[in-house]
Amino acid sequence: MKQKGGNNSSKIFIQLSIFLVFSMLLLLLFWFITAINSVNLFTMKPLIDLNKMEAKK
Repeated sequence: MKQKGGNNSSKIFIQLSIFLVFSMLLLLLFWFITAINSVNLFTMKPLIDLNKMEAKK
């Protein structure tokens, strides 16, 4: 009985750890995507400005 209880608790602990790792990976992916989008926005603005300056010339 003690061994079965230990196995159940270890399974629950493994499931919790996998869930925590999966949620952390999702958060990292979401943060990474938002960071890339913000970087793209910041880099696109100067590129558009340079194109406007070239067009004015």
